Amino acid sequence: MTSAATGFLDADFGPEVLAPSPPSSRKSGSIAYYLAFTALVVNILDAWLFPRAGADSGGIKVGGLRVTDELSVLSLVASFAVLLASRLRVPAKLAIPLGLSLWVWLQGLAVGFAQGNSGRMIFGECHAIIYVAAVCLAWLQAPPELIRKHEAVFIPLMFMATVTLLTSSSTEKGGDLSTIAAGVAAIALVRSRFWVSLPLATAAFLLLVTGGQRAALLFSLPPLAVAVVVAITRRRPTRVGLLTASAFVAVVAGLLALYAANLQSFLTRVSLNTFDRVGKLQSADSRREQWSIATRHIRQSPGFGEGLGFQYKLYDPSTATSALTDITHNIFLDLPLRFGLVGSSVLGVVLAMGIVQIWAARRKLDATRVIAVLVLAGLLAKGTVESVLDKPRLMLFAAWLLATLLVATPRQGGHDE
Repeated sequence: MTSAATGFLDADFGPEVLAPSPPSSRKSGSIAYYLAFTALVVNILDAWLFPRAGADSGGIKVGGLRVTDELSVLSLVASFAVLLASRLRVPAKLAIPLGLSLWVWLQGLAVGFAQGNSGRMIFGECHAIIYVAAVCLAWLQAPPELIRKHEAVFIPLMFMATVTLLTSSSTEKGGDLSTIAAGVAAIALVRSRFWVSLPLATAAFLLLVTGGQRAALLFSLPPLAVAVVVAITRRRPTRVGLLTASAFVAVVAGLLALYAANLQSFLTRVSLNTFDRVGKLQSADSRREQWSIATRHIRQSPGFGEGLGFQYKLYDPSTATSALTDITHNIFLDLPLRFGLVGSSVLGVVLAMGIVQIWAARRKLDATRVIAVLVLAGLLAKGTVESVLDKPRLMLFAAWLLATLLVATPRQGGHDE
């Protein structure tokens, strides 16, 4: 692929958007890009060091704030400085969805403060828009070759994080890390050397299967499986790639054979940990209760919602206590609860615009973009049972996927070496 890869989905999505910038704008653009890229690296380290489910309130922090938040805000400020100086052109098909989404969050911000909602909770619910805007604008300011070169570091980092969690003694692995590992592996399979991406794909698969996280397994495994099929069928691996991949698969198969006698009990244990444990059943009951309460509040404030930072009281049967929560474990209830039907309808239009544009460009989508769309669709489906908008690590991961979709840079030729 030539420099046309820098276009916004190329022919069907309009002209190239990375028009040559004046020399004076390169420094600011570079700063925004490096800040956003560093945030993505820290995001993987964050999921690695704090893998357990429910660790979103923790993470790598400086001065009491997430480092990924600080880096993303700084990147966004740098990008806005370039925009105000008229040194960065943002294509309409990116600017309009971003602008509409920003308007919705500002509406939720205004309603939230008017309702007297917690400022800390309000900021915590702005992760999605901050991350998406920061990464997409930053990716517009960097040469695709540089982006591709730097993104290569994600694979070894993700592999080490996944193996570390696989070998831990914890019976329940973090769902965020499983989802991110599967997504990074899926992208790597279609645009990196097969022998490089296969170990991560295998480790991600094992983490999904053994992690005890239902949503991660159900919604992240299908895109990963599709990526494996695409990588095998559309590419022409060299002898070195085939031999390396075959040797790796043979080693994994041999290890599985050693435990074949206990395979049935292992699969039974995995099934029980993932779907049938008491905690899982209580979690499902709690979600149904949250959906009922959220629906009631939506009916009470249908127009503009309760605003960002809204909390309601929920009874937890596992501890026999009541506590305040701001999530519903369903983004299709989170959105109307916070933004009302007005804001939710605008976001629905943004989603529809994206679907229409992707469908119009379907014949010209390369494999990287196809897999990015599938992983994003899996993340959206996961949102029906989890409040993914309130998971900073998943939202920064989603921002990277969107940037990958907008500015994909497949390797020349797509061959293994």
